[in-house]
Amino acid sequence: MLDKKASSGNRLEILLFTFLLLAIGGCVERNIDSERHTEQIREMIGRGEFNVARNEVDSLRALFPKNTSILREALRLSRHIDSCEAARNVAFCDSLLPIRQAELEAMKSIFSFEKDTAYATPGNYVHRGQTIEHNIGRSYLRSGVTEYGEAYLASVYAGSRPIKHTALRISAPNGLYAETPSIPYDSGRNYRFEDNGTYTEVVTYRGEHCHAVLQFLYENHDVSLRADYLGGKPYHLYVGTKDKADIVATWQFSYLLKDVMRLSAERVKARQRLSYLNSKVDK
Repeated sequence: MLDKKASSGNRLEILLFTFLLLAIGGCVERNIDSERHTEQIREMIGRGEFNVARNEVDSLRALFPKNTSILREALRLSRHIDSCEAARNVAFCDSLLPIRQAELEAMKSIFSFEKDTAYATPGNYVHRGQTIEHNIGRSYLRSGVTEYGEAYLASVYAGSRPIKHTALRISAPNGLYAETPSIPYDSGRNYRFEDNGTYTEVVTYRGEHCHAVLQFLYENHDVSLRADYLGGKPYHLYVGTKDKADIVATWQFSYLLKDVMRLSAERVKARQRLSYLNSKVDK
């Protein structure tokens, strides 16, 4: 009887020992698996594959949701990814921004900067060929760029009778065209006056009201373009070669100015983020 009890107890001990070995083996296997996983993540970070590395960190957390040691390592890896990405962004902006700034300064030489200090309104860069003093008494398309990089377009009319136009359409010989929305009279962007029998009208299109037309002008500047003044008496003109060139330069200047502003803001943001992440290292 005692031998049976002893035999039963031995079998229980063996089972418990076996379960213990299996549990230890499982832990060792999971630790090896987690180490292999973290090493793969570090290799991804080294290759600059930050988004893929983030996904793998999320997988690591999902695989070991209760292992505090692995979760701490996942947090360190996540911060390391963010830090490396911020450092890359800083380096990118530091290398590209001076190039863009030099290009912008070179283009500024063909623009005049106009600002009415009596009003709290943004100043404007206007191509020297399109300033008002060089175009008095003629109908033409005038463009410009605010100091914040936003391009605008104006349809200027000068004639012996008013036409009272409110919008603009630009069309190419192939039948394609782009058109602005209507700008109501006396809105601040549509004004008219008469001086010694000459009627002048200026309608200014800003923001989304002009982007499609400016882009169309930019893409079709090498063909004949007709400008129809809409909303009043019929009137049209063909955009001159010099005016098209000036508008194209203005559109390019707008893009360049906005790019410099964007890169400057991104550099500040990336540097601030990098400084913050570096302060969290090993915490």
